[in-house]
Amino acid sequence: MRAVAYIVPTFWTRGSGKKLRSDRDAQVLAMYVMTAPGSNMIGLYYLPLTTIAHETGLTINEVREAFPRIAEIAKYDEDAEIVWVPESAKHQIGETMALKDKRRGAVLRELAMAGSHPFAREFLDRYRDPYQLEIGLKTGSSELPDQGPSIQSEAPSKGHPPEGMPRSLIPPFLSSSDQDTDQPDRSGSPAMPTFAERARVVLRDRITAELRWGRVEIWPEVSAICGTFVEVWGRPDAPRHGGDPRAQAILNRAQEGYTVEQLQAAIRGSKLAENIRERRDYQALTTILRDAAQVDKFSALAAAGYPAPGVMAVADPESARRRADAVLVRAEAQKVRERAQRGA
Repeated sequence: MRAVAYIVPTFWTRGSGKKLRSDRDAQVLAMYVMTAPGSNMIGLYYLPLTTIAHETGLTINEVREAFPRIAEIAKYDEDAEIVWVPESAKHQIGETMALKDKRRGAVLRELAMAGSHPFAREFLDRYRDPYQLEIGLKTGSSELPDQGPSIQSEAPSKGHPPEGMPRSLIPPFLSSSDQDTDQPDRSGSPAMPTFAERARVVLRDRITAELRWGRVEIWPEVSAICGTFVEVWGRPDAPRHGGDPRAQAILNRAQEGYTVEQLQAAIRGSKLAENIRERRDYQALTTILRDAAQVDKFSALAAAGYPAPGVMAVADPESARRRADAVLVRAEAQKVRERAQRGA
């Protein structure tokens, strides 16, 4: 999450901002895309409609309809869920950027995340010369060359992938040239690894993983899980970065094989846990998803007694807990049978 975003005060008094005075939805959306928690210094970033709607209070349809009305301020690709604010880099970084500027690595990193998306090419067309981006990034590719300033200096092992990382998960700009000499062209977009696979990579090397797949806190799976928490407990409890304990709890359960739906069920089931209902400090993702036993317990409670998503009360919690105990016993017995079958 960004700590600071610079906004020009004249947004309200002239130009494209002034034109939105009679359009409140467009005003809110325009200000949001310039200051969103998931935004960055180049103004080119991943931003799902659901996130915008949740954080602005607009409906998804209102967001969708407002984007064309702020076309002078921002461009949005709904299929890729990517937004670009063309003037953002000028306001956040400046009109020009020197080769020795320490922000250069961050600019290249954010641009590399966009890969060959048309917005990335438009960014290069606009800022290549003033930011001297022809030194450090290949147009239309997410690859970074070996020479000159690059984000390799920020990655582990001086530009080499972490030991033991599967080749399919290695970002292209972290692959050494000698590894790629006998490989076919990899300019096409590889299939997205599963949530569990990405979680394992993040827990081992967060920088490498986020360079490839974006920041953990805005992954769709993480957003869905955090959205369920808001639905059940009526307040947000979302991670601010990939190293946040809340993100770590989600990732640890994901790498253990739990699906998004199972984690959502555990959060819903936590509403039936008496100790959590009575203590606000226990109403937290880190408590509910603390370990596999917690997830199994609360998932069983949900299966036994939680009526439906969005319902905040159960008529007979004690009866639900008894049914949940029975569900847990059956689940444990099933696991024992499966282990026995694999051993045979």
